[in-house]
Amino acid sequence: MHIDRRQIWQGLITGVVATGSLPLKTAAQQTAPSTFALSNGLRTHVQANDSGYVAAKLVLRSAAITSSGLAHLFEHTSCVGAAGSWTADEVSNKYRDCIQDGNASTEPGTLTWDATFLPQHLPNVIELLAAITLDQHFDVATVEAQSRVVLEELYVDNHDAVKKAQKHFNRQLFGGSHPYSKETTGQEIAWTKQSTSRKIKKLQ
Repeated sequence: MHIDRRQIWQGLITGVVATGSLPLKTAAQQTAPSTFALSNGLRTHVQANDSGYVAAKLVLRSAAITSSGLAHLFEHTSCVGAAGSWTADEVSNKYRDCIQDGNASTEPGTLTWDATFLPQHLPNVIELLAAITLDQHFDVATVEAQSRVVLEELYVDNHDAVKKAQKHFNRQLFGGSHPYSKETTGQEIAWTKQSTSRKIKKLQ
């Protein structure tokens, strides 16, 4: 499946416009979710309420998203690196100026971006999400800086008793071959320690 920035914009805008306006119902009277699909497979789910905020979740699914280390670094560079027509500083500024609360996460098979923002920032946030997810530049400075951050996280995870216990629980529940059961921290550390040029080539 191929999705470009224009199609993400179209899908999200279509969903918002189809609700009639932005949040309309109280939390107790939320409308049923509406789903819209583009011909390329991009699905948009919309539910209105009267919170005064827009909450967006963009999910990319692929069997290629694994615990090798690549997706984890991609997640980190997406919020601070150059993307689309913007420099790294411009991406960081837009993120700070338009998004009230944002986060990104990686699981086997999925990369997810969450953003909460005021309705007036909707066009800017949709354009920003489209750029950082599908049109990153992977500039050297960003990849080097975020590699250091990822390594710090991985070293902490490698000695986290709670995470080790969760892995053990997952193995008992799902079996040793399940993606949630596999111990991949060492593999991710080795991948992240590669040269910057090699990592950029893989990310691209």
